[in-house]
Amino acid sequence: MFLVGDFLFKFIPAKESDSSWLNNVIKNQFPYTVFCEHDISQKISDNSFFIWVSYLNNIPLGFVEAEFLENSSCRLNAVWVEDSFRRQKIGSTLVKKVIRECMKRNYEKLFLLVKEENFGAKELYKSMGFVFDSMHDKILDNSSVEVWIKKI
Repeated sequence: MFLVGDFLFKFIPAKESDSSWLNNVIKNQFPYTVFCEHDISQKISDNSFFIWVSYLNNIPLGFVEAEFLENSSCRLNAVWVEDSFRRQKIGSTLVKKVIRECMKRNYEKLFLLVKEENFGAKELYKSMGFVFDSMHDKILDNSSVEVWIKKI
């Protein structure tokens, strides 16, 4: 639990019942991905994925999803927080959950892809110790994509 002002946020691993909500958020916020609710359900039960959800009064308002790869690195696939709750440490708390899990699993590196013009996200990642590594070879939504890394 995390108290911000009068709000008490809860952070817990995603449950099967979160699949529909996650599917809707991903379709709306990450339209360049191709997932269905079934795929998300499978990820929730797969130990190589890490999906946590933030709640306020039992209403989901943010999530993080990461994938543990075989080469002792973890890819942070998505971080999202409802617009009206941004800049309240929800995103950073979700990313810290991934970092702690990386440490627990003895992973050496956490990396992510971020659109070049997504300055808010890059500000968050930089404040958490991520550094720019390189430009990615893909274009997403007509945007160049950067690779950022954090050594664990």
